[in-house]
Amino acid sequence: HEVKLSSIGTLDGGVRCNPVVAGLSALCIWGFVLWAAIEQEDMAEDTQLAQAWVTDVWNWLYMFSQNVWIVVLIWLLFQHYDLKLGKDDESPEFDDLTYFAMLFSAGVATGLWYYTAEAMWHYEGYGTPRWMDSSMWNDNTRAEMALMVT
Repeated sequence: HEVKLSSIGTLDGGVRCNPVVAGLSALCIWGFVLWAAIEQEDMAEDTQLAQAWVTDVWNWLYMFSQNVWIVVLIWLLFQHYDLKLGKDDESPEFDDLTYFAMLFSAGVATGLWYYTAEAMWHYEGYGTPRWMDSSMWNDNTRAEMALMVT
């Protein structure tokens, strides 16, 4: 049994989709959205139970897949260690240590933003969050709320 794929767009090689799969997916998504809009309390309780079940049952798969991903990356590193960005006859603009320093700095900058700057942004009250009312909240509570939002 073959299902004809529909072509969307006017250019050659446009987006191709299976109308049955696309229609069923749209129906499921809109069903979930309507359920969430109509039965908010039931949806919240059911999704919390589903999330707890997924976490309890499938946590091992997540941990295993992350370890496999790291092993694959290390294998790629040693398999293609002589990889050079650019043309074959050009010398690299940066050496390995400089590339590592740039990547490390990008990772550290992301962590600093996430754990420091974003929390300070929430603490200072940009966007006027509800915990900025000084008559209700002291500085310590404001800091706790900013960290929880982060």
